Amino acid sequence: ELDDLALVEDERIAPIEAMQQRIIAFMELKPGWAHGSGIAPGPGVIERANLILSRVLVEHPKIPMPSVFPTIDGGIQAEWVSEAWAADVKFDPQSDLVQGQATNLQDDNLPDEDFDEEMNDLFNVSSLAEWLADRFEVNTVR
Repeated sequence: ELDDLALVEDERIAPIEAMQQRIIAFMELKPGWAHGSGIAPGPGVIERANLILSRVLVEHPKIPMPSVFPTIDGGIQAEWVSEAWAADVKFDPQSDLVQGQATNLQDDNLPDEDFDEEMNDLFNVSSLAEWLADRFEVNTVR
């Protein structure tokens, strides 16, 4: 858990902690969990996904909460869907590679937009946050 959670507005703390616990629980998956194939994510990718996603959500509170899933190769995937965009971000199980793909749901003629970066500084998530914010930041009226 990030110490930064204390700085987050109260309504964001519980969903971020629930996401973190869901990601940690992926380690308990049994080999073959996906119809006979699939390995459980290890501690390294779990820590990276939790730190990066939590930091993105803490530092950019207008980015909505993602759904998170294990991948068959032992990685972790986060997904966001809005009226305009669908995006997924995959955390590689063997490296610092983070890859994303966003599809515009309102215009089939627009090409998918990709994110592809070695994120070895877990405290600098600005590039991923900006990529997500361009598609999903909701301007809420307070």
